[in-house]
Amino acid sequence: MRVGILTYHRSINYGAYIQALFLQREIAALTGHEVEIIDYDSASSRKHFRKDLLLGSTGRKIHNIRRHLMFRRMQKKLPISKESLVTDDVSLFREFIGDRYDLVIVGSDEVWNIGGLRPFPNPYWLPDTGCRKAAYAASGRNDIGDLDAGTKDAIKKYLGDFEFISVRDSVTGDMIDTLLPERSKASIVCDPVMAYDISFDHEEGRRLLREKFGTEPDKKVIAVMDSTGEIVGNLDRDESVQFISLYSYYKGFRNDPDVTPEEWMQIIAASDGLITAFFHGMCIALKSNTPFLYVEERDVKENRYSKGYDLMNRNGITDRYVYHADSGIKNRIDEFVNKAVSECDEAAFDEIVKNERSRFESFKNYITDI
Repeated sequence: MRVGILTYHRSINYGAYIQALFLQREIAALTGHEVEIIDYDSASSRKHFRKDLLLGSTGRKIHNIRRHLMFRRMQKKLPISKESLVTDDVSLFREFIGDRYDLVIVGSDEVWNIGGLRPFPNPYWLPDTGCRKAAYAASGRNDIGDLDAGTKDAIKKYLGDFEFISVRDSVTGDMIDTLLPERSKASIVCDPVMAYDISFDHEEGRRLLREKFGTEPDKKVIAVMDSTGEIVGNLDRDESVQFISLYSYYKGFRNDPDVTPEEWMQIIAASDGLITAFFHGMCIALKSNTPFLYVEERDVKENRYSKGYDLMNRNGITDRYVYHADSGIKNRIDEFVNKAVSECDEAAFDEIVKNERSRFESFKNYITDI
């Protein structure tokens, strides 16, 4: 059987890269089938990321360009299809897919988000394609009350012939269950990063910290993943603590845009703490037992619309969550840094990782039975 995975592997984002790679590896190992990531990208999304290259100061522009080139080099190493397509045209995608695959799996990531970078409908809904269809850890986090009748009817049509639907968060699950009540309830599964067995090497991580960020071994390291400046703007930097930025460029921080996804994971594992606005940064912290604080930088009407909060809520660790508009955000960040550098933060997440990994079972049963 030939299996294609349709996801956001072309995004300039560490999480998008590793979730695509780890899902491909898991399915291939479980089934022995020929499994590849379909090298499709949305034209609208690609335009957005290219536009982002030229934002900000000269230092930020150089950083963004180097980071962009690093991801493009790494994406070529993914197990992707030989042919590629960049378009927003569903009919062109349908022709591109043809009869290449016996099964197409959509996900993970926010592939069913409506009103974002990509138009609706788009290829991630697999409209009118003749192949067998499934979804793994698909997410949209759409408020069903904001969708008009035409959009709801279209979702029902597109997803009605999916053999298996699993989602990453409860809000997307509620949307599926409401619009498709005749189906079994959508399974809430773990992100592929939580399912995959990652090997961490703390010595390698510390070496990368020294060589790429110039850190001193006798000082604590706090890694920051910030995209809007909310974290950096509320952070008091003490000279006794070394702050590194693992994604965006911030003047005065130790930055390196050439950190690869594999290196990024090892660096988080070797850091004394992580303050992140990125979901997959939190996932790596959980997997490596690294103390973390998750800052929701997006505007959400309720906490449950935050993908980070959703995972933390079902595992009882919402004390590690803070919303960017909360009046106490600065105090929460200061408190976290102080606990992390004084080694008072008891980060023991093995049970959470085990619980999340168990959510992979429903999909495992499906994919091994077909």
